[in-house]
Amino acid sequence: MGNRFTLTTWRRDGLIARLRARTFTVATLDDALDALPVLPSAPAPGELLPRTLASGDAGAASTLRATVGRRSALTMVSHCWHLNTPLRRRKSRGAADFYHVTRDGAQAGIVPLSEQDALLMAYAQVQPLPPLALVSSDGIYRLPAVELPPPQRALLKRIGEPFSDGWRVDAASLPFVRRLLVTLGIVIKPA
Repeated sequence: MGNRFTLTTWRRDGLIARLRARTFTVATLDDALDALPVLPSAPAPGELLPRTLASGDAGAASTLRATVGRRSALTMVSHCWHLNTPLRRRKSRGAADFYHVTRDGAQAGIVPLSEQDALLMAYAQVQPLPPLALVSSDGIYRLPAVELPPPQRALLKRIGEPFSDGWRVDAASLPFVRRLLVTLGIVIKPA
């Protein structure tokens, strides 16, 4: 493990370059933000396709809808699915599985997806998103709960602090949060 600190002077870039030249590993938030996945060019949701229920199938899956500012961003669908939409299925109390709806003859079929790919596809399909409003008090900004792909979620945990219904970030971290959310097409309203 290393140390975490903030470099604020004009000598920052030179120090980082010298440390890297001496084979030290230097990880900056800028590097982490540059490494985040970008939105894919996802196809628009297609026509509604019927599906056949298998034995033991609970009959319900959640269509991922990337909405900003709400914890639950899902719509329950049971007997028909839109072509090209990402799905979240949870058959028991365990973790959810993610899928992509494809055409299987005249009916809907599903192909497994990772959580990251499913959420990125959902965000890509609902662009443009409305601006996200922040609440500010005493230099601390509160960001409402937004469902994020795993890389963005992990980086936001490094930048901000989770709390009951969203995230808390300080004024110095706000530019990093803006850059992180822009990778998903989310723009923050000026506070």
